Amino acid sequence: MFIKYFIFGFLSKTLASFDDAVTRIPIIAQLTRTRKCRIAFSIGNLGAVTAIVFLAWFFSSLLEQIPYTHIITTILILLLTVAIYFDFFEKKEEKIIEKQEKKITYQVSTARFFKLMLSGFVVSFITLIDDAIVLIPVLLGPPRTDLYAILGIYASTIIQLILMVYFANKLASCKHLKEIAIIGLLILAGLTYFEVF
Repeated sequence: MFIKYFIFGFLSKTLASFDDAVTRIPIIAQLTRTRKCRIAFSIGNLGAVTAIVFLAWFFSSLLEQIPYTHIITTILILLLTVAIYFDFFEKKEEKIIEKQEKKITYQVSTARFFKLMLSGFVVSFITLIDDAIVLIPVLLGPPRTDLYAILGIYASTIIQLILMVYFANKLASCKHLKEIAIIGLLILAGLTYFEVF
């Protein structure tokens, strides 16, 4: 049971974040030039993921009271897929990210460390907020399975952080990230509809 829900959480977070990589990679490359910058950004990112997980858990607890939850969450995932296909979120995210880019400085005092941490949180939260929709079906089970899924979500987050912080420039040159995200979300919608997990 642990492995099943851990994998579900891991895959859901991984698939949901492919589209975010396109938006976040350029600023991550700038934000993480020094070791302190990487630490600050990572703390901000983990804080944002925690907030997103809480949002997803809150909405999943509301949805649990409604019949046909799997159909509702499938529709939400499909709507998100359409939004990603038509770049609905991208322009809004880019404006906020541009504001954060202007605040970036590379000599890291304690005050600047917290500013970088806040920038990491804001950039991550804005780009990850749509992930809450994908994480809702992951958190529809009893508390124990929710915990296993959340561990999977954090494992995926840590791996993505390592990849983005250390390989941002290489990832930026990858093509078809959006298409991979769309295919992944369609698969996830199918798994949710047929209640595979």
